Amino acid sequence: MRMEKSRVGKYVLPIFIVAVLVASTFGVLIGGFGDSDGEEYYKHNGHLFRKADGKWLVNVNGQNVFLTFGVRELSDIDIEGAEKIGAFVERMRNSNKAYLSFEQNKGLFNGPNEVYSNIKPVFVNLFLACPEDIEECSDLPVKNCGDAGDDVSVIVMRAGEFKVEQKDGCLEISGEESDVTRVADLLVLEFFDVV
Repeated sequence: MRMEKSRVGKYVLPIFIVAVLVASTFGVLIGGFGDSDGEEYYKHNGHLFRKADGKWLVNVNGQNVFLTFGVRELSDIDIEGAEKIGAFVERMRNSNKAYLSFEQNKGLFNGPNEVYSNIKPVFVNLFLACPEDIEECSDLPVKNCGDAGDDVSVIVMRAGEFKVEQKDGCLEISGEESDVTRVADLLVLEFFDVV
């Protein structure tokens, strides 16, 4: 009797290991490897977009670019608006100076923050401004589309009805916070030639 128990015990561990390996193989075949930390990711135009901690990250020429919206979430911005942004970015790159002017008393922070924090490290002559003279802007210059010229570009972000206008070195973006942020993210991606 003792002999029978040792024979059975001898095969339990190898059978268990084989069962685990077979189950693991089926799990990988059915569900893939997956992510242990729940990150989303995809490639677009050779750039890897990875979402972590609620932000999208894409590395462009060694610089990490952080965005609220990934390029897939921006694909529904109308073609005319996207063309205006592309034309403005081309003009901005040839400017000696650019201003990011936004309504600081209207809750527009995310979009301007993403433009400034991502573009300023590579376009050092990007400066913050306000579109009107208000108390919250006492230490910033007032800049509007009228201040744009051959060597100066101006980005104006305002709360209001959604629209994107581009004229003579000025890009004016209006809308709710999420609309302004979406267009700001598209502007950043255009600036880095990702879209």
